Amino acid sequence: MHVFIKSLAFALLVLLAFAPCCCTHAADERPTYTAMSKVTTAYFSTASRLLLYDDFTDPERRHAFGETWEAVKDLLEEIDQALSPSRETSDVSRYNRLRCGESIAISPHTANVLSVARQVYALSGGAYDPTVSALVDLWGFSPRFTSAYSTTTMPYDRPRLGAGFALPEDEYVEGLQELVCFPAIQMEGMTLTKTAAPVEIQGTLYEQTLDLGGIGKGYAVDQVTALLRERGYVYGHFSCGGSSLAVLQRSIASKGAPEPAQWGVAIEKPRFRTREAPAFMRVFARDMALSTSGDYEHTYMMEGVRYTHLIDPVTGYPINRPVNGIQKGLCSATVFGPNAAFDDALSTALCVMGLKDALALMNTEPLAGYGFVLTLYDGSQNYCEYVTNLPPAQCAFLDEAHYRRACVQIGGKVIYTGTFIDNQ
Repeated sequence: MHVFIKSLAFALLVLLAFAPCCCTHAADERPTYTAMSKVTTAYFSTASRLLLYDDFTDPERRHAFGETWEAVKDLLEEIDQALSPSRETSDVSRYNRLRCGESIAISPHTANVLSVARQVYALSGGAYDPTVSALVDLWGFSPRFTSAYSTTTMPYDRPRLGAGFALPEDEYVEGLQELVCFPAIQMEGMTLTKTAAPVEIQGTLYEQTLDLGGIGKGYAVDQVTALLRERGYVYGHFSCGGSSLAVLQRSIASKGAPEPAQWGVAIEKPRFRTREAPAFMRVFARDMALSTSGDYEHTYMMEGVRYTHLIDPVTGYPINRPVNGIQKGLCSATVFGPNAAFDDALSTALCVMGLKDALALMNTEPLAGYGFVLTLYDGSQNYCEYVTNLPPAQCAFLDEAHYRRACVQIGGKVIYTGTFIDNQ
């Protein structure tokens, strides 16, 4: 088995192939098992879905599923209470109200998420930084712009122009960029202290803020998956939003799977998507997590330029700024590994880093057991390129007209062979 199978933006949606199918090597699988599923939209401002296969002809197993679903919702509530920037009592909201030098006590969930976030921050050289949240708000992508009930305003707010906004003043981009400093959040045990100095812009003081939305859904997936395993479930999956997913095993392998009990996980097209053909690749996997980030879910177009919620901490601008009038760069990154929270933050970091640095990171020893699918676009072309380290047997390619492979593997390293990005 390939190493990435050892053990899943707001972001790119990950779709699962649920249709019944045949499998020639399924002698030890359980085709008589039936499925039960539940969906909730009560947490993280998104939909969370649980699907399990079991012998649900047994009334006790059906009752156990109901109890499990209630336990899942309780767990999601705990995590949302800790991490949601929209809840005034959450750890994140309380941190955001602190002044420099002040401290708060936090929950174990928040401490766990921050620990994973620090790992990815260090690994990516700061490309993933959850203190970029003030800039996310400046560009119009924070929760207050997506909530129908938000009445909060900021001095830098601009009028809506269609689906987007007038561009912010450079003074705000440069000023709020000074607040982007994850190491300035000091964590000792279960206490957070804000040490970043505030900045003054046009007579208003701004404090550093934190948003763990780019990792929190992945963390929720990890916690729910652990609960499912503790309760003895083997077949099924859980997703939080479209961006983070954990798959257990499938009672009958998806069509085309090279190994028993594998799911076919279809990766949605970030460009050239149609209702009839939403995905460009299906990856076969079991007992693992994956997360995806991209520049196409939370975005708006202004004067032909795409602006996205993925903000580069170095520039203060959304990723993939136009060069000579053409936008090009990474439009999505999917990471397969054992930990959805880590995958969640890392997929964001890869998009922000750009292809050259993303490839360099992917090819390092700490990520040797992970799988990656990166998609690239060039605004002057009518197709995308993709780069992956997954073996062909683990993938089914669904749109070779609009998605073209642009890499080779030499000595275990992925080498870019495409034409969209220069100097690789």
